[in-house]
Amino acid sequence: MKKKLKISAESKAALRQFLAGTEVDLGCRPVARREGDRTSTIGIADEAHIDRLVARAATGISIEVLET
Repeated sequence: MKKKLKISAESKAALRQFLAGTEVDLGCRPVARREGDRTSTIGIADEAHIDRLVARAATGISIEVLET
């Protein structure tokens, strides 16, 4: 089952580097938003892939499931 995620990082470059090569669907026009001192984007991923993303996430990367 696919879930909507909010992925955030300390910078746009860190977010881009983390998402490179992942199976997160960012849509046809991905948008990175600045929220305080963090940059975030919304994506969609399968539940199994979310577990791999969390395991791969470095310090400074946060992944929040928005829809369950």
